[in-house]
Parts: sequence; C-alpha cells; structure tokens
Amino acid sequence: MLIKSTDDKSKRLALLEDLQRSMLMDARQREWLRDKLRRCKAGLKGEAVLEELS
Repeated sequence: MLIKSTDDKSKRLALLEDLQRSMLMDARQREWLRDKLRRCKAGLKGEAVLEELS
C-alpha cells in the first residue's frame, strides 16, 4: 500500500457547503450533495486516523 500525505480538501468542502445553501437545486441534487459531503468528511476522518498511525 502506498501511503502519502493527505490532499488539502478544504476548498472542495467549502464549495459543497456553499452549494447546500443554494435555492437553485432540486431535491435529487440536494440528496446527492448531502451524500457527497458526508463521504468527503468521512474520508478526511479516515485519512487523519491513518496519519496518526504512521
């Protein structure tokens, strides 16, 4: 397994959080966005745990 430093995902998270406040999205898009944001945050937590173990 290749272990590398984590990528900065702060801009991606900020964009997804800004999009959540948009009134232009329909219900399906909002659901996709919530799922994407949840998975990104979970991935960041997983990367943080791996960095601690290294």
